Amino acid sequence: MSDQEDRMFESDDDDDMATLTFQGAARRGDQDEPRPFDLADVPSSVEADDALPQSEIFESLFMSQDGGRSTGRTWEQTKVQSVSLSTLARTFKKGDKATAINFLHRRAVLRFDDDFYYDNEDEMLAWDASNHFLDFCLVVGGSVGLHALLPNKVVDHTFSIALNLCLPARLFRPKFGKLGFDPTGCMMAIGTGPSCEYWLAFCPQENLDDLDIANTVPLLSDRRHGDTRLSSSHFRMAVMFLAYALSKNPNLPIYVMHYYSTDDDLTAWRIKDVSNIYSQTTWDLRLTDLQELNATIASDWDEWVADAPRSWKLDGWLLSRAPVAITCRYGQNQPIATATNQAHALEAKNWHAERSYTHIRYVSVAIATDVLCLKVKRWEEVPNDEIVLQHGVVYDSPDPNLREEVDLDQLPHRDPDTRRENNIYDDTGRRIPRLHGKTRRSTRPCGLLVNLETISELFSSYIPDHPDDALDQDAYAGEQGSAPSVSVYPQAFLRSMGHIQCDSVLPHFAPFISHIRRAISRRPRVVDLDDDQPLPDEYDVFGSAVDGARGVPPVIIPSACQFYNEISHRIRPSAALHDVQQGRITSALAGAYGNAATKYTHNARVRECKNALPHQKYDNKIGLDDVPRALRLENIYIIQCDSIKPEKRNGMSIYKDIIVPLARAWSHPNIFQVLRPHLCVFASHAFPQVYQWTTFGITSLLERLWAHQLPVLEAGNKPRHEIIELCSVLERALAYAHTWQRKSHRLQAHEALVAYKAGFHIELSINKLSPHVFLQYTTQERHCIVIALVALRSYIADVKTLVATAIKKECSSDGEDLDLDLDRAGPNRDKDRLKSLQKWLACDHPLGYKDKAYEHLLRAVVLDPNDYSDGLPNSSKEKLSVHDFAVRICAMTRVESPASVAAPLILTAPSTAEKCIQRAYIIAANNLQIQHIPWHATRATAMGRPSRKAVYNSWVNLGKSSVLDPCFLHRSSQRFSSRRHGLQRLQRKPRPQTPEPRGPSNPSPFSLSPDFFARDCPPDDDSTLTEIYEWVFAHFDREKPVHKIALLAGIYFSQVLPDMFYDVKDRISPQDMIGERAATIAVRAMPWKPNKSTRKGSKWKAQFVAMVPAYIIAVYERDSPLRAYFAKKKSFPGQWNAKNSNKGIGSFNLVRMGLAKAINTRVFKGGVPMMDWVLLNSDELAAKHRELMGFLQDRQYGPFKIAVAFFGLDKAVELGATTGCYTNHPAMSSIALKKRPVPEGDSDSEVEIVEQPTHKKQRR
Repeated sequence: MSDQEDRMFESDDDDDMATLTFQGAARRGDQDEPRPFDLADVPSSVEADDALPQSEIFESLFMSQDGGRSTGRTWEQTKVQSVSLSTLARTFKKGDKATAINFLHRRAVLRFDDDFYYDNEDEMLAWDASNHFLDFCLVVGGSVGLHALLPNKVVDHTFSIALNLCLPARLFRPKFGKLGFDPTGCMMAIGTGPSCEYWLAFCPQENLDDLDIANTVPLLSDRRHGDTRLSSSHFRMAVMFLAYALSKNPNLPIYVMHYYSTDDDLTAWRIKDVSNIYSQTTWDLRLTDLQELNATIASDWDEWVADAPRSWKLDGWLLSRAPVAITCRYGQNQPIATATNQAHALEAKNWHAERSYTHIRYVSVAIATDVLCLKVKRWEEVPNDEIVLQHGVVYDSPDPNLREEVDLDQLPHRDPDTRRENNIYDDTGRRIPRLHGKTRRSTRPCGLLVNLETISELFSSYIPDHPDDALDQDAYAGEQGSAPSVSVYPQAFLRSMGHIQCDSVLPHFAPFISHIRRAISRRPRVVDLDDDQPLPDEYDVFGSAVDGARGVPPVIIPSACQFYNEISHRIRPSAALHDVQQGRITSALAGAYGNAATKYTHNARVRECKNALPHQKYDNKIGLDDVPRALRLENIYIIQCDSIKPEKRNGMSIYKDIIVPLARAWSHPNIFQVLRPHLCVFASHAFPQVYQWTTFGITSLLERLWAHQLPVLEAGNKPRHEIIELCSVLERALAYAHTWQRKSHRLQAHEALVAYKAGFHIELSINKLSPHVFLQYTTQERHCIVIALVALRSYIADVKTLVATAIKKECSSDGEDLDLDLDRAGPNRDKDRLKSLQKWLACDHPLGYKDKAYEHLLRAVVLDPNDYSDGLPNSSKEKLSVHDFAVRICAMTRVESPASVAAPLILTAPSTAEKCIQRAYIIAANNLQIQHIPWHATRATAMGRPSRKAVYNSWVNLGKSSVLDPCFLHRSSQRFSSRRHGLQRLQRKPRPQTPEPRGPSNPSPFSLSPDFFARDCPPDDDSTLTEIYEWVFAHFDREKPVHKIALLAGIYFSQVLPDMFYDVKDRISPQDMIGERAATIAVRAMPWKPNKSTRKGSKWKAQFVAMVPAYIIAVYERDSPLRAYFAKKKSFPGQWNAKNSNKGIGSFNLVRMGLAKAINTRVFKGGVPMMDWVLLNSDELAAKHRELMGFLQDRQYGPFKIAVAFFGLDKAVELGATTGCYTNHPAMSSIALKKRPVPEGDSDSEVEIVEQPTHKKQRR
């Protein structure tokens, strides 16, 4: 202890002393130890699949040497030195970073000072295990309906549940518990409550009907299931059924015009077209509403399925499933099993009112107990009269078969020889404390960890005291009957101290579990065919089903456990939210290698680290004096409600007879006394500070590294690769100290890492050139070849991604979408293709012929086996040589006048290439055995722009003889030199083909960057058009307001494709378009629709990102060639109008987006510029710019508001819901559709609900 605490303990001021009486947790001196046990365990990973291999951790625990002589220069052979914990503490308190960093050069073993670490048998330690918590609760219904959601009440005016059917992408994530069915592809999130999630599971009907089948399904902890989300078609079916069920409630304003939509094809219609279920995000249901919905689901499901269209039943999913409600609570950390009788009774009533368990099949709970330890100053004897008055008869043993009554007057409080307490017990076997501990009120609890070297012994074996306990095998090994598997997680580099997880509970719980089972388990249901006597009442409750040969399933299944310090709840509310686990510093440094699309995220990381580094945030969290330090012992149990007696199948009985006994079992001497020797006790002033002390060298080095690199980042430069690698190693080591998980350091896989990784490999290869490869070339040539090898390896990785993504997408499509004969398609063919794909991806040279790489690729790409003989598809019929391949790559990656990115490239190479490197590419390609490459698809017609994008189902063989093709180089140079000359001012970067980020936290699709603008070039087959586009490219200035607006408009316009036209039926009457204001409002209110005649040219988003800004800039800039042409001709060039109007780019959409004003109805046909439509004046343009830039400041809903400004509220809501480019504003979305009743007709009871879009004129 510290000197200050020593002085406090020497004080005799009893006014500041607290009396501690801990029930059930015995001190040193207890004479009744359990029998020994020695069954070996199986060390393997249990809960965390990203943990270090347990074999390595156990090897470090038991095989590592604490010392030894140095026989070499390796780290393992370095001499081990001893360092005390107090030395590390002094170094940290002094802030001596230099000394702390020097400690990293030494291999040391930690020595614990008596002032910081106590013996767990110290007689001055007071133990307590009376605080219990509920950390997890998973409730699974046992019949069709919403029984898991319904409270056990007739009426409740405070009850309300928010039903949300807008969560199709939410995954079912619980890792423990039992469902009774495989959740793959059948879980639908339907809302959330306080610390609770609501799910509707479409359970297989056979699992619902047959309890034996349900009980054989693996537990969630086995992690054998796949993606839990419903497919898009199944989700639509589920929503339509719920809309149907809700529409039956006369108290809800929900209607369904067509129960099964207007078309059998699930992709040919929208739910909004047939129901208003999505007119608001959530529906608040009262208790009566939920009860009625439950009754409708239970009664109408079978009939609704029977009447469903045949196309809905083709895959058999709808016919074989039934909806069952599931609720999941986790992380709530709610106290339970309190000591007072009044609180205990009230909690039991709450459990009883929460739900009825008649139709509940499984309840999975995590029951936690906090073990608290305090260093006391002295012990005071409890008067014998007080003990007798409170407990009556007392005994000398907790064993009811061996114990005898004790006369306290004849039994002294302490043993005269050993001075240890003579323990006594009540009639339940729990220890009665005879001594009270005295300590100061300001004394803090000790910090507790688990001894990882010995804890596995507790799970190895258990020798029951009585034969009755040995009969119940389920109480020891859990459901599977296998030996327990323990995973250990060392903390703070202490190696042998930390946290554990196990796939079973301690076997010492067996007597308690057996006692509970005998008390509440029902009788077996066996039908005697020769007996005509009526069945007992119990059979009527459970129906006609009988138990199988195994009898009644166990009421309680012990599933798993974990022991960890409670400080984890303070510093890490979940595994993904630990500050030191995210690798923020490395991400901030590596982000400098990104492009404009990742600049926002990079800047956010830099700002975050400038404010506080991750370990500094951790230091702040543990800065409080009263942070939790107790050891949390958490057991997970599964309660099988079908095995409970009917009279006890209620919340009150489950709480009193199951939850409370299991929670209080930890304080029983038979359990706690075998656990205590395996606990490590740190002084309150040493824990959790020990994390800071042992990692101070790493955090000091990280701080120095960040201080040196921050100016580099602020200057716009890139840190050196070895600095980033060093930072990554340090952050990973820091994460190990806190979590001991291999994948705890998680860098986001963004584009910055692609460039960084390639650059690092190139720099590493050049600085340390291998002495064994390419020796026939000069050193300079070898460097070039190494660069080419890195680039082509990245290219091969991109090809793998291209092929794997496309094939997996095809194989995941529904069978009815495949336009093939049944004998050539279907699930079997998909499995063959996926298997061939996996074999191809595993090949060392996937673009060659070695190891059957070509055969595997052919079987994966070609859909019809009859076409194998034709080889890989080559629709273009082009032939290339390896030299041609190298020439094309060099042409597209040169610094000056690069050719446009096209096949065979998928991602542009990160390195600079000149003509001299072509030979290096050829050598590298031959070394990597690249013999066929993906190519672009053939143009369907002679009209339009040639395709340039590489696809997975078009390939070119590199078998042509290598002859230089000067024509290609000459054409490429002439075609692209003039066009790209102006773009050099924009500093064009390579175009990555990664998915656009989604969600409000990363608005990179809307970043004001010219990369989007310069990504692709519009048509140039007319000299006037070429002049206009070249002028726009050359004069683009991101600082000009009109250019910013144009770029935003282009990006957003590309997202609305192909809905950039209008329906003639929606045209406004000319009488409503008299005057500039009325005409503009009428045009802006026109719904955005696709072109019914054709969609040709309206799907390629990239060209619109370039053409729309070019149109706006050319129209607004007075010096542009377009305005010069207009000044002479009083009109725009015919070719310009034709090219743009065919794609919906013109004056009409300019007005619709609020970037121009209409004068009359001729604007529908384009109109004459400045006569039928006019541009915004300078004040209006400045106001528009301020509005849009203001929206960009709102990271969450700004992108949505910009869409509203361009397209109107209805289209903006639809665009956000369908594309996911941004998050819709809930309040604004809720008013997108207004409802109004039709005037009264013949029947007062009939009301028609009409969708009233805000942009249409109200009906009369």
